[in-house]
Amino acid sequence: MKDQRQELPPSVHEMLAWITTTYELDVALLSRMFQVGRPTIRKWQSGGKIAGANATKIKSSYNYLSNSRRGAMHAGPTVWAAAGIRG
Repeated sequence: MKDQRQELPPSVHEMLAWITTTYELDVALLSRMFQVGRPTIRKWQSGGKIAGANATKIKSSYNYLSNSRRGAMHAGPTVWAAAGIRG
């Protein structure tokens, strides 16, 4: 008989932590990527409330990055473009 327990999706804070560690992004890059100030990123990283629109940005980024073939690899041009950084 199959185990019918379903794995819960990660919280928005866990998604942010995954993006941060997987792509080795610092506060400055995250603030550019999500178009918020550095204090906001620090607040989120310490468990602060993430407003609806910002939570949607984080969820969308997480879903794209974790489902892409490069999702677990080191940051590449796609991540830098998403952060608004040009080479």
